[in-house]
Amino acid sequence: MYAIIHGLLADRKGGEIFVLFGGWHFFYIIATLEAIIAVCLCLRGRSRETKDKTAAAFINVAFGLYIADFFLMPFAYEYIDMEKLPFHVGTSMCVACFLSVHWGRRRGCRR
Repeated sequence: MYAIIHGLLADRKGGEIFVLFGGWHFFYIIATLEAIIAVCLCLRGRSRETKDKTAAAFINVAFGLYIADFFLMPFAYEYIDMEKLPFHVGTSMCVACFLSVHWGRRRGCRR
């Protein structure tokens, strides 16, 4: 089973590698911007509660994907890359947003 998961997740077997300023990188940026615009248009005119729930759901999904990526890494690379810990801008913001939403809710903070 490990060999199958390793083959699916590893990028060292001649598969497409995600490089900075490559075609897939620009596609990912454009798809993300389109998704943000679509969500903004869908939420236009909705209540503040609906917007807050939607933002919290997106933060939960982003944090879940971060955690899943972190724990799937040993299957892809046979080790855990320490650079995946929240030391970079993207990963630290994911963790900070998740903590601020859930810690703020628990402490009764409101906008």
